Amino acid sequence: MEKIKKYAGDLLKETVNKIKDKSVILIGEVHGTKEIPSLLEIYFDKLADIYHLDIGLEIPSENQANVDSFLNSGDESY
Repeated sequence: MEKIKKYAGDLLKETVNKIKDKSVILIGEVHGTKEIPSLLEIYFDKLADIYHLDIGLEIPSENQANVDSFLNSGDESY
């Protein structure tokens, strides 16, 4: 996890000034990994300290009921 935190910090340093005047930023990732979502979670958390963020996620439609349940309850077990 320490490597992922370091990479997220490096990514923030590299991108923070490049995206300051952008209204939309698209980030692609390799599906099926645990590391990339963890890195992006840390990255977006740090970025949110600097900029207002609205994040859109690609989630298969068959998971919509779980998303709705989480949004309604805040229960992360879904």
